Amino acid sequence: MCLIPTLVSALSLPLRVEVVLLTVSHRIVLTAHTLYAMPQHAMMNSGNRVARTAAALMLALVTMGFTATGAFAQGVSIPDALVTKARLTDDDKNTLEAAVKAAKAGLMGDAEQIRVARTALLKPLSGNASLQFRLEYAAALRGTLEELVASGKEQTAINALRIAGEAGATGTLAVLLSQLDPEKTVSSPVRVAACVGVGRLFEVTAKQDPAVNPADLTKAVNALAEVAGKTNDPFVVDAAVRALATAVSIPAAKAEAGLLTSTVSKLSQIGGKRAAAIGEPGSAAYMSPVIRAAGAVRDVVISTTLNDATYREAAAFAGDVAVAIVRLRSKPIEGIETQMIEQASGAAGTIVAITGGLLDKGGARPKPPTDIAALIGADGVLSKPPFGFPADRFKP
Repeated sequence: MCLIPTLVSALSLPLRVEVVLLTVSHRIVLTAHTLYAMPQHAMMNSGNRVARTAAALMLALVTMGFTATGAFAQGVSIPDALVTKARLTDDDKNTLEAAVKAAKAGLMGDAEQIRVARTALLKPLSGNASLQFRLEYAAALRGTLEELVASGKEQTAINALRIAGEAGATGTLAVLLSQLDPEKTVSSPVRVAACVGVGRLFEVTAKQDPAVNPADLTKAVNALAEVAGKTNDPFVVDAAVRALATAVSIPAAKAEAGLLTSTVSKLSQIGGKRAAAIGEPGSAAYMSPVIRAAGAVRDVVISTTLNDATYREAAAFAGDVAVAIVRLRSKPIEGIETQMIEQASGAAGTIVAITGGLLDKGGARPKPPTDIAALIGADGVLSKPPFGFPADRFKP
């Protein structure tokens, strides 16, 4: 058993690392509240698959964006001058290959050896690495990371995927996507780490000169949506939704046309599917990705112009959330707290208010409903213009 909140608090994590751990029947249910949610008390049984998956997500999240300080493995250090070069020579590329090769053994070792090797490989990515360096470094890393991911050791694979995400380039994206194929047998912790790694790659792409082809960003969004739609693992769904919510921050100039619209559409579809299932056995764990997806969709419709079809999909998602909330009011489910219901309700109400005003061309934007139940049913808001959904579309 171990206590997670002390570690989270001690790290002074940025707002994007928003995880809440709850104790439910001696197992971890990973959920998310708002960006400002405080971590709750939780305990983990390391022999439990759910606990191992939560631990993998915690490892990926709490280390994401941080490069630990410490000793470097001999022969691994990459000169700072090389990191900022606009053009790399063949000798420079050989240096990168040698650094990766020297770190490989450490990444397959014990916890301390992994930490040292990972630190060494991540250090060049923590500063002002040039675009050319990142492209060449990703090319040097790819083969080794593929071997590490295929090693059969979860800890080794998770760390390799973390490095792949931080590299933020097309070469290492391929390593991450290899673990998202829903037809491929991949352990839950490793698949979660792959989702988190893709999310980190999206962050890097949004903030730096892109080292990922726009078409590959679209491929990554599609892969996340596919695995989130097909898996029955709530941890994977949550991690995939988290990554998709990050993708909406990628500037249009760095992506293919329509990526934002497509991502919002996928978040609405995934969130709607999981919201519609709330109330079924084991569905409590899906409340977290529903809230996360609703928050991301709400933020985009508030700030960005989309098309009418996407607005309608977002409104349909909000209706599915409203149905789930009405069900929860009549039959509460252990593990879904009142605060979570309020967050989902607030996001859904705002989505309907905003999309309603945008669909009603020239009309005033209505205020969010005071009672989320007013959205659904034969006489609900969503059955009337400008939405016009069938009267029986949203039934508790």
